[in-house]
Amino acid sequence: MATAQYFVDRAMSRVGVKTAEINLEPSEAQTGLDLFNDMMSAWEVVRPIGFIAADTLDTTVRIPRFAFGAVVDNLAIVIAPEFQKAVSTELAATARGLKDDMRTALVKIRRVRYPSTLPTGSGNQCHDSFLDDRFFPADVETNF
Repeated sequence: MATAQYFVDRAMSRVGVKTAEINLEPSEAQTGLDLFNDMMSAWEVVRPIGFIAADTLDTTVRIPRFAFGAVVDNLAIVIAPEFQKAVSTELAATARGLKDDMRTALVKIRRVRYPSTLPTGSGNQCHDSFLDDRFFPADVETNF
């Protein structure tokens, strides 16, 4: 699992606020953490992924690994205006694509129960002597 520091550092690097040699100032790190919590809390309402707000940068963030890229790139887009940085079209496109992929991965398709009055074929007669499928299989007395 990754910490909040991981997401904030990577997002800050993506928009050029942080370089490899220089650590973030405490105020920059706190701003990044606040924006991270705000963004993830908004996402959690729409599509739950198990996020719990991080109190500090050392807090472990328990989200699925497939969501890491989407979180980093979208957090970079959220952070950029705060530090007067421009968002490249490549970053915007990548963030959008990764967020769409994350949403797709979170969708759970369930079995659909069909009503008994839903037609199962094209007619009420079957020319096969072994099968006698009816157009409406349930409630024959009611439907016919």
